Amino acid sequence: MAGSDIITLEYVELYDELETEKAYCFRFDDDNVDERIWLPKSQVVDIRETCNEVDIPLWLVEADELEDYVK
Repeated sequence: MAGSDIITLEYVELYDELETEKAYCFRFDDDNVDERIWLPKSQVVDIRETCNEVDIPLWLVEADELEDYVK
């Protein structure tokens, strides 16, 4: 896969109340209720709240070590 590939991740929760002008806040780990992962809006390709999926570039998945949540 190239670093520009778009990857789908499964998230547990999207914290709408913590969203900022520049970032969305997610929880990916079902066992860690205190987890907060901020993803820059400029890098989020799509969010599908009905199935708890978010699409981001591969390089960001690797940079944030989110490989365990790839769908």
